[in-house]
Formats: sequence, structure tokens, C-alpha cells
Amino acid sequence: LEAEIDGALIRFLLDTGASGLILTPRDAKRIGLNPDGLAYTQPYETANGQVFGAPVRIKTLRLGDRLFHNIPASINGSEMGQSLMGMRFLERFTGGYEVRGKTLTVYP
Repeated sequence: LEAEIDGALIRFLLDTGASGLILTPRDAKRIGLNPDGLAYTQPYETANGQVFGAPVRIKTLRLGDRLFHNIPASINGSEMGQSLMGMRFLERFTGGYEVRGKTLTVYP
């Protein structure tokens, strides 16, 4: 799943167990954030235990033909394989969404 964030194309893993948007430190740098200058105060429970993220706001996020502004997100405190898009973000599509195989269809 790819979305454009603040002008950079970011690849996400759709994670039904995640609530919001969680960016890797590498992707944070790609959108102009400095992961070393952030406060990692937001706790998350994962299958491997508790981790901490830094709360941020994304200026713009484009997914397909939809453009969103001022989106809450978190930068993961350590590197991970891929940024995550969770259910809280998908709930913005009031028409719902559907996942079939490797295809995500969102309904405005």
C-alpha cells in the first residue's frame, strides 16, 4: 500500500492490529522529520511487548484520489521493516473499505 506523505511516496503495511499511522524512522526522514529530535513518549503494545513512539502531525497524506490534512501519526522509536497503516486511519473512509487478497479498495 503506497501513500504520498508531505511529497514523499511511502510504502505501508496494512495492519489490522495497529490503530493509527506508525512510520519507521527511515520514512520519517524521507518526509523531513528528524527522528533524533523527537520525544518518544507514546507507548504501544505489540506482540513483542511495549514500545514507544513519538507523536507527530502529518501535514498532507494522499491515498488514491483522497487528500487528508493534519493527520496524527507516530514515529517508531526503533527501526522496523515497514511503516504501518492501521484501522483508525481507514475509518476516515466513511463508505468503508474492503481487502481482497493483496488489494485494498476504499469507498469515499
